[in-house]
Amino acid sequence: VEGPGGYIESIPDPMDSYPAKRMQWGRLTFLAYALLLFGKQLKYPTYMDSAHRILTFVWQYFEQTKVTDSMRLQTMVYLAQAYRVLGDEVKMHMIADTVAEKVSIMPYEPILYLQSSAFLCFAGERYRSAAESLYNTARDRWISGISKGESVSLAAYAEMIVLASFFNDLATTK
Repeated sequence: VEGPGGYIESIPDPMDSYPAKRMQWGRLTFLAYALLLFGKQLKYPTYMDSAHRILTFVWQYFEQTKVTDSMRLQTMVYLAQAYRVLGDEVKMHMIADTVAEKVSIMPYEPILYLQSSAFLCFAGERYRSAAESLYNTARDRWISGISKGESVSLAAYAEMIVLASFFNDLATTK
């Protein structure tokens, strides 16, 4: 779909997406995570099996790919979320250790910070301070952007509202 703001895909294809025309690892992994949640909630083994096969593929081949550090971490967050749902704490904690260490030193990206914060919240108490730090950075940048009249991400706001209750923070809802 060509719109006034440029090219917008109506249905992103994680296997061959514009403009890169190459595998979109983050989208593929998020798709697997969504299929897993859907299949588990509705007790559809076909969806869970498909998700598991995609996750196995990502786990096996993703490390060998060349992607930006930001995309690598975002993909790892979705992968770890899926492993958390599957109960694979070894893989989940392996990824959580990397995410907790590396995300905060990355250039700020609201969704990366907030998705990482959400994942680390659920990964366990030992990640709580990293999760809260990422959330606070995103919240403070949001508030600063609003006060300066800058454009801010509505998607980031939605993520912050969900996380605000975990950190007992009402600042984002005012």
